[in-house]
Amino acid sequence: MIGVSWDGTIANAVASTGVEGLETIVPITAISSWYDYTRGNGIPFYENHVQFLHEYVSNFAEARCRSLTAELQAGSDDATGNYNDWWVDRDYRPDASKITASVYVVHGLSDENVKTRQFGEWWDELVANGVERRIFLHQYNHIDPHSSFGTVGRAGSRSGSTTTSRISTTGCPTVRRPRSSARTGRWSTRRSGPRPARLRAR
Repeated sequence: MIGVSWDGTIANAVASTGVEGLETIVPITAISSWYDYTRGNGIPFYENHVQFLHEYVSNFAEARCRSLTAELQAGSDDATGNYNDWWVDRDYRPDASKITASVYVVHGLSDENVKTRQFGEWWDELVANGVERRIFLHQYNHIDPHSSFGTVGRAGSRSGSTTTSRISTTGCPTVRRPRSSARTGRWSTRRSGPRPARLRAR
């Protein structure tokens, strides 16, 4: 399973169930705890945030979807900001021990939407539970780096190359310099970076 933002979060959620047959997930700028996504130290970032999120992705052609908005907002308990049972069901980190799929995390270090603690605390759980894993960090924000770097024929897009941070599974920071060609749309890597084969999970 692969996805960006909401879709990447679904991949995290499915993997945390331990479902059979799932081999790999690639959560890109994804959420690992909805509570931490909507709150800081228990304080909601925005009023009625859960209501906004549901209305953003919902299908209002169905009556059930229309009535569900109020139920979800009530369950999130903005009045107290508490971490309750409603939030427990939307926190995938405690269930990292159930994951049998490999996980390839992709996240932007400048992401102010899905903040870096979402991949950081998820990664810690993957390490603690011996989940096969890789991570790709870049300097940009809430994007899919493969489709967003380079012009690839889109007007107003950034072209050229960028230095991208990469953390190996050994915990040693390294630097890769991937480049996306505006002409071909393909990725290449400068020789100064380490070969992927040198990165080994422990």
